Amino acid sequence: MAEQRRYDVDWTDENNPRIVIAQPGDQHAMTLGEAQQVITDHTDTVLRWNFDKPHRCPACHAIAVSIGRPKSWRVYQCCQCRTRFTRWPRLARLLPNAGIACNVHREKP
Repeated sequence: MAEQRRYDVDWTDENNPRIVIAQPGDQHAMTLGEAQQVITDHTDTVLRWNFDKPHRCPACHAIAVSIGRPKSWRVYQCCQCRTRFTRWPRLARLLPNAGIACNVHREKP
Protein backbone atom coordinates (compact mmCIF):
# COMPACT_ATOMS: atom_id res chain seq x y z
CA MET A 1 0.00 0.00 0.00
CA ALA A 2 1.53 3.33 -1.09
CA GLU A 3 1.88 6.02 1.51
CA GLN A 4 0.36 9.38 0.62
CA ARG A 5 2.83 12.27 0.39
CA ARG A 6 2.45 14.77 3.26
CA TYR A 7 3.12 18.51 3.21
CA ASP A 8 3.82 21.39 5.56
CA VAL A 9 3.70 25.18 5.26
CA ASP A 10 6.97 27.14 5.49
CA TRP A 11 6.33 30.53 7.12
CA THR A 12 9.95 31.78 6.96
CA ASP A 13 8.83 34.68 4.76
CA GLU A 14 5.48 35.72 6.26
CA ASN A 15 4.49 37.62 3.12
CA ASN A 16 5.11 34.59 0.91
CA PRO A 17 4.34 31.26 2.65
CA ARG A 18 5.40 28.13 0.73
CA ILE A 19 4.18 24.56 0.69
CA VAL A 20 7.03 22.14 1.32
CA ILE A 21 7.29 18.36 1.63
CA ALA A 22 7.03 17.38 5.28
CA GLN A 23 9.77 15.50 7.09
CA PRO A 24 9.08 11.82 7.86
CA GLY A 25 7.26 11.47 11.17
CA ASP A 26 6.11 15.11 11.27
CA GLN A 27 2.96 15.11 13.39
CA HIS A 28 1.69 18.36 11.81
CA ALA A 29 1.96 17.11 8.21
CA MET A 30 -1.12 17.51 6.02
CA THR A 31 -2.40 16.82 2.56
CA LEU A 32 -1.77 19.26 -0.28
CA GLY A 33 -5.36 20.55 -0.15
CA GLU A 34 -5.14 21.13 3.60
CA ALA A 35 -1.86 23.03 3.19
CA GLN A 36 -3.39 25.27 0.52
CA GLN A 37 -6.38 25.94 2.78
CA VAL A 38 -4.09 26.92 5.68
CA ILE A 39 -2.34 29.48 3.48
CA THR A 40 -5.67 30.83 2.20
CA ASP A 41 -7.06 31.14 5.75
CA HIS A 42 -3.99 32.80 7.25
CA THR A 43 -2.84 35.20 4.56
CA ASP A 44 -4.49 38.51 5.09
CA THR A 45 -4.97 40.49 1.91
CA VAL A 46 -5.60 44.19 2.44
CA LEU A 47 -6.59 46.32 -0.55
CA ARG A 48 -5.88 50.00 -1.14
CA TRP A 49 -8.99 52.16 -0.92
CA ASN A 50 -10.25 54.26 -3.82
CA PHE A 51 -8.84 57.80 -3.65
CA ASP A 52 -12.04 59.48 -4.80
CA LYS A 53 -14.35 57.39 -2.56
CA PRO A 54 -12.45 56.12 0.50
CA HIS A 55 -15.71 55.26 2.30
CA ARG A 56 -16.56 52.60 -0.32
CA CYS A 57 -15.19 49.06 -0.49
CA PRO A 58 -12.66 48.71 -3.33
CA ALA A 59 -13.93 45.19 -4.13
CA CYS A 60 -17.75 45.46 -4.15
CA HIS A 61 -18.18 49.28 -3.95
CA ALA A 62 -20.63 49.08 -1.04
CA ILE A 63 -20.59 51.95 1.45
CA ALA A 64 -18.41 50.39 4.14
CA VAL A 65 -17.57 53.42 6.30
CA SER A 66 -20.67 55.39 7.23
CA ILE A 67 -19.56 56.37 10.73
CA GLY A 68 -17.47 59.51 10.30
CA ARG A 69 -14.79 60.13 7.70
CA PRO A 70 -12.34 57.26 6.99
CA LYS A 71 -8.96 57.75 8.59
CA SER A 72 -5.88 56.80 6.58
CA TRP A 73 -4.16 55.12 9.54
CA ARG A 74 -6.87 52.50 10.15
CA VAL A 75 -7.82 49.22 8.48
CA TYR A 76 -11.54 48.89 7.71
CA GLN A 77 -13.59 45.83 6.81
CA CYS A 78 -16.47 45.78 4.33
CA CYS A 79 -19.77 44.65 5.84
CA GLN A 80 -20.88 43.02 2.57
CA CYS A 81 -17.91 41.03 1.25
CA ARG A 82 -15.55 41.12 4.30
CA THR A 83 -12.73 42.70 2.25
CA ARG A 84 -10.19 44.56 4.36
CA PHE A 85 -8.94 47.90 3.01
CA THR A 86 -6.90 50.92 4.04
CA ARG A 87 -5.03 53.87 2.57
CA TRP A 88 -1.67 52.14 3.19
CA PRO A 89 -2.03 48.36 2.57
CA ARG A 90 1.69 47.62 3.05
CA LEU A 91 1.45 49.02 6.59
CA ALA A 92 -1.72 47.08 7.43
CA ARG A 93 0.05 44.89 10.01
CA LEU A 94 1.07 47.98 11.96
CA LEU A 95 -2.22 49.90 11.67
CA PRO A 96 -5.08 49.49 14.16
CA ASN A 97 -8.10 47.52 12.95
CA ALA A 98 -11.29 49.62 12.86
CA GLY A 99 -13.39 46.62 11.85
CA ILE A 100 -16.84 47.21 10.40
CA ALA A 101 -17.72 50.90 10.45
CA CYS A 102 -21.18 50.76 8.87
CA ASN A 103 -24.26 51.98 10.77
CA VAL A 104 -26.44 49.16 9.44
CA HIS A 105 -24.09 46.19 9.86
CA ARG A 106 -21.87 47.29 12.74
CA GLU A 107 -20.90 44.48 15.09
CA LYS A 108 -22.32 45.12 18.53
CA PRO A 109 -20.02 44.33 21.50
